[in-house]
This record gives sequence, structure tokens and C-alpha cells, in this order.
Amino acid sequence: MTLDTAKQIGRKYAVAAQLVTIIILELLWFFEEAGQDLANGLIFFIDQQVNLDVLLFFILLFGITYFSGGKAGAKIFNNPRRYLATGIKYALVISVIMIIYLLVVYLVHNGFKGSFYPVILVALLITISVIVAWLWASRQMMIKMKN
Repeated sequence: MTLDTAKQIGRKYAVAAQLVTIIILELLWFFEEAGQDLANGLIFFIDQQVNLDVLLFFILLFGITYFSGGKAGAKIFNNPRRYLATGIKYALVISVIMIIYLLVVYLVHNGFKGSFYPVILVALLITISVIVAWLWASRQMMIKMKN
């Protein structure tokens, strides 16, 4: 296996893991929004999801995940025993970048007049989902590179 192959494997697993966790997170948010009325809940959920801020969030998230996945694949290729540390490191970097983006968007729309509780809640959910995705992806990278 070459370093380029390891980078490709890293990108593939990182993006796939991130996609799965984001889909699960979006489904949880949908069912929380929908409550008992799934039809109206779907309409309101789609209305909330179709805006520029959410689109930029996903572009930024998957863009960073793609490039970080390549770097993580190279690091795991060079030192497969430290796959957990590599996964946690990249998960925390991505989480911090996404939380900064979230804060900027929140402050642009609301200023300092609103409560920061929703920001903290979403930041926590994003951090947990990114860490779970990266732990799974880094383990899969290590397993794939051992074979």
C-alpha cells in the first residue's frame, strides 16, 4: 500500500462516517421537530433546512472532513497504533471549526440579545457526532491498512 492509497482510504472512510452520523442527527432533529404531526413537521423541517447557512455548514463540514481524512489516512498509515489519537485530534479540530462557524452565524442573525442555549446544545451535538464518526472512521482506516 502506498501513501496515496492510504490518503484515499482515509478520505473515503471519514466522509462516509460523517455522512452517516449527520443523517442520523438530521433524523433525530426531524422527529423532534415533527412531534405527532409528521406531514407538517416535514414541511417545517425542510423549510428550516433550505437556507444558505445550512448549505454552507454542510459544504464546510464535508470539505474539512475530506481534507482531514486524507491527512488522517497518511498518519494512520505511518503509525497505525495511534489511530485513536489521530481520530480524536481531527474530530476536535473539525468540531472547533464548526462551532466557530455556528457562533458567527448565530451572532450575525441574533447579535447578543438572544440566549446562547441553542448554540451550546447544537455545538454539543455536533461535537459528539463528529467524534463518533472519527473514532469509527479511524478504526476502519487502521483495519483496512493492516490488510
